[in-house]
Amino acid sequence: ILRGDHDAYIDRFAHAIADAGVTVLLRFAHEMNDRFFPWTPGKGTNTASSYVKAWRYVIGRVRDITPRALSWWCPNVTPLATIRPTWPGAFWVDRIGLDGYAWRTPLRSAGRIFGPALAILRDLSDRPVIIGEFAATATATHRGRWFRQTVDWFEDQRVTAAIWLSMDLRGMGHRDWRIAPDVWAAA
Repeated sequence: ILRGDHDAYIDRFAHAIADAGVTVLLRFAHEMNDRFFPWTPGKGTNTASSYVKAWRYVIGRVRDITPRALSWWCPNVTPLATIRPTWPGAFWVDRIGLDGYAWRTPLRSAGRIFGPALAILRDLSDRPVIIGEFAATATATHRGRWFRQTVDWFEDQRVTAAIWLSMDLRGMGHRDWRIAPDVWAAA
């Protein structure tokens, strides 16, 4: 990215946002503190510093083209120790967020899943919080009640929005996160 190899793509994307005439949340290089993605510090030659430089480069380039792209920085809830080193700085972030899941039995509360990471984010920024991904595994019992309690916790924490990841990812070695009637009934 820093060599400019993706500038044409970034510019096309930014111009498309500008041409659409709508505001877009740009969640670039999310979950940078998790092990799944190529931009994760520790993968190859990536470092927290190179992540921050890439974030600033992309966001700066997009901002030069359109003010309609709001940057949304969104780490995973764990590991906690890797959140602060990848923080791009308040100037570069319009929204903050977290991704987190309930997969253990019994389901852990939203406070246990999101609370420690949210405290770090709130220490870094006073920007609005958006939960980029959350879900409970489809095999969990009492998932509907967990959903209602989680939404209530988000409201208590002044979370602006939350997005349920409704996908079956078992084929990728993950879990089935699809939303089902038990969750809709609790909504």
